[in-house]
Amino acid sequence: MLIASTKHWSDSSNERLRARWFRWILRVCKPITDPQWLLCASRFLCVLVLTVSSINLARADADNTPAIKTGFLYNFFRFIEWPNAGDSYRLCATTHSGLEAVLTSLDNKLVNNKPIKVLINVENQALKNCDLVFIGPNENAPEINAILHGLAIVTVSDNHNFIEQGGMIELIEVDNRLAFALNLDTAKTAGVQISAQMLKLAKNVIATH
Repeated sequence: MLIASTKHWSDSSNERLRARWFRWILRVCKPITDPQWLLCASRFLCVLVLTVSSINLARADADNTPAIKTGFLYNFFRFIEWPNAGDSYRLCATTHSGLEAVLTSLDNKLVNNKPIKVLINVENQALKNCDLVFIGPNENAPEINAILHGLAIVTVSDNHNFIEQGGMIELIEVDNRLAFALNLDTAKTAGVQISAQMLKLAKNVIATH
């Protein structure tokens, strides 16, 4: 399972799966009184979005890959907490990221009642002003990881062995599906908190301490 864009939510092929999830959520959470009921239901709905999205992702073709990767980035904001977070999220991409055409669609989108501010073609040192950075395939990922090491910045890339090079989240292909792997050590060093739901959905997690 993995995170993908929630725009696939309306796909009719998943109607029965969604219905079963909603009935289960109601059965588990309904006995709980307000406002705990709302909190309980919202947590299960987050897992539902992730699960159903992963099914749709399996059918995506190469032409949809930039949009799918952008969907991943959008949802990462939902499941990560930054220390001393500001009143907006700054999503940055390095030059030649391959996502330029779709990434700007997230500009001013709300996540957790905060707008996302999208910046593309950001140079290495300027990445220090970002909250989440997507590092393109033609970049020197180890160099950028070294520049951002220890800062409260989430680094994401589809570069091979990215998390082994000190990156935080690597987008990977597993059985013709897009998934992600995590370097929890890097996240802890950066001081960002990754939710338990996201940890469970990761295909691989590096954690030595």
